[in-house]
Amino acid sequence: MTTWPLVQFAFHLVSFLFIAFVASMFVLPFVTLSFVLSSLVVGLSFSSRTSFGIGMFFYDSFVMILQVQLRSMVDHLPSYSTGQKPVEVKAIPQQTEVPLQQLAPSQTLGSTIPLQSIDESHSTS
Repeated sequence: MTTWPLVQFAFHLVSFLFIAFVASMFVLPFVTLSFVLSSLVVGLSFSSRTSFGIGMFFYDSFVMILQVQLRSMVDHLPSYSTGQKPVEVKAIPQQTEVPLQQLAPSQTLGSTIPLQSIDESHSTS
């Protein structure tokens, strides 16, 4: 057996290992950067969803409180259409406690509380 095939094999092996090493020097930093950026995307997605849920909770609770206040104000509006005398409006203490199950945020955009116009809520009372 001659030594020429062994020299060719050694040359190709060393060339292959050198090229693989150089390629890995370019690939490994990009793979690491990609891993870090994808981890940031997942983390920011979680925090975004959490802050949206907190915001929806506050939105739903304020809509509930405001709707209760508006309905109580409408109930105390004088009715001039029936020819009655205007009734004296008394101050109503604010409701400070709202049941927890009514304050749960909805799973969809918007409030879970059906909104009614002032005329509809006044006519149903």
